[in-house]
Amino acid sequence: MKIMGVSFKDFVLSNVLKIDIDIFDMPFEVLKALIVLKRSELIVHVKNSGYYKREFSGEINLDNLKKLEDTKKELLDRAYDETQGIIVVNNAEPVALYFTKCCGGGTANSESILGYKVNYLRKVLCRRCSERCEEIKIDCEKMANAIGCRIKYKDQIREIIRDVSRDDTGRIRKLNLLGKEITGDKLMEILGLKSNRVYFKEDSIVLKVVGEGIGLGVCIEGACSMANENKDFKDIIEYYYTGIEFVKLDEDKIVNTLEGRKIVIDAGHGGRDFGNVNGDFIEKDINLKIALRLYELLSNKGAECILTRCIDEDITLSDRVKIINRKRPDIFISIHQNSFPQESVNGIEVYCFKDDIDAVTLSKKILDRVTEELKIKNRGIREGDYYILRESKSTGVIVECMYITGNIDSRLICEENIYKIAEAIYRAVCEYFEVIV
Repeated sequence: MKIMGVSFKDFVLSNVLKIDIDIFDMPFEVLKALIVLKRSELIVHVKNSGYYKREFSGEINLDNLKKLEDTKKELLDRAYDETQGIIVVNNAEPVALYFTKCCGGGTANSESILGYKVNYLRKVLCRRCSERCEEIKIDCEKMANAIGCRIKYKDQIREIIRDVSRDDTGRIRKLNLLGKEITGDKLMEILGLKSNRVYFKEDSIVLKVVGEGIGLGVCIEGACSMANENKDFKDIIEYYYTGIEFVKLDEDKIVNTLEGRKIVIDAGHGGRDFGNVNGDFIEKDINLKIALRLYELLSNKGAECILTRCIDEDITLSDRVKIINRKRPDIFISIHQNSFPQESVNGIEVYCFKDDIDAVTLSKKILDRVTEELKIKNRGIREGDYYILRESKSTGVIVECMYITGNIDSRLICEENIYKIAEAIYRAVCEYFEVIV
C-alpha cells in the first residue's frame, strides 16, 4: 500500500512517532495497540483498501523515521509486522486514535470533549491508572484578561467570606468567615486591618488537576498496567474502545489487485455517430479499440469492468449516464479523439467536472502516463461541463487521447500505439488506486 508514493507502513510509523508521548518508554503491547489504532485512522486514505474516504491532503515527512536509531526502528518494525494488516472498526468504519496519558479513574464520553457523539468513545471506568493530581495556582487577573473580563471587588468570596452585613457607610457589621460568624471589628483584629470598611478581591485561585490528557480513548498509564498483567494489544483496545471489532487486511493483496473496484469504460460515439474523422481515421473505431484493450487489462488485474458499448452501435449519452448511475462505479473513463481545423494542434487533454478533486488526480496520472508512452504533447487538465460528467454520480474523466487531425498525432495512429494508449491509461488507473502494475 502506498500514500503519495510512500509505503503505507512508513506513513503509519512516521505518524506514530509524532504522538506526544515517549512510545519507547512503554510495554511492547501498548506500542502495538497504538500502531493498530493509527493504522485504522489512516487506512481511509488508501484507495484500494475498501475503506477509502478521501485523499491525504497534508505533507508526508519521513525525517523522524529516517533519523531513528536502529534499535528503536527495529522495535517499531516488529510491532508493525506483528500486527500486520489489523485495523479496528466500529459499524464497519475505521476508528481514529485517541489517547490520554492518565485518565485519573475514568475516560469521558466524546460529547464532553468533542461536542458530538462518537460511538466507540464511551466513558470507561479505569481501575488501572493512578489518580495522580497536581495543584496549580492561577492568577485571576491574567485569566480574566485572557477572556476579556475584569476582576471586581466583591462583598463575598465563595465559601471563604459570605453573608457580609454592612452599615450605611459601608463598614462591616458582621460576616461569615470560613463558616464562622464574626464582627467587622474581629476581622480587623484577626487580619491586622486599619479599618473595618473592607471589600474583597480574588487575585488567584488554586486548581486541583486530576490525570493528564483529553480523557478520550486509551489511557496510556492504564494500558501499561494492563500490559504488565500480560494483556495483549487487543485486550487493551477492547477495554478502552467500545463496540469495536478487529479486521485483518491483506496488505499484499491491496497492493497487487484491483479486486473490489468497479470501473465503467465508455467508448465514445458509435453506430451512425462517427465522431471525428480524418481520412481513414474514424474516431468511434479508435475509441472502441482502446476501450476493449483497457477492459482486458483492468479485468485481468481483478477490477469489475463495464463497457457502455463493446461493438459498433449507437448508445445515447443519456443511456451511457444511466449505465454509470446504475452501476455506481468507483470511476468511469470516457475515451475520445479530438480534432481541430488547424493541423498544427496536437496532443492529449483530459476533461473533469468542476470541483471533482479525485477526477483531477486521475486526470494528471493519465496525462503523465500517455505522454510518457507516446511522447505526445500534454495539453493539460480542462474543466468541462459535458453531459456525461455533469449528470453522472461517480468520479469520471473524458480522455481526448490525441488530435486525429494533427500533423504529428495523425502519424502516430496505428494498432501498436492504440494499444499503448490503453496500457498507459491502465497504468494510470493502477497508480490512482495505489496498486502495483
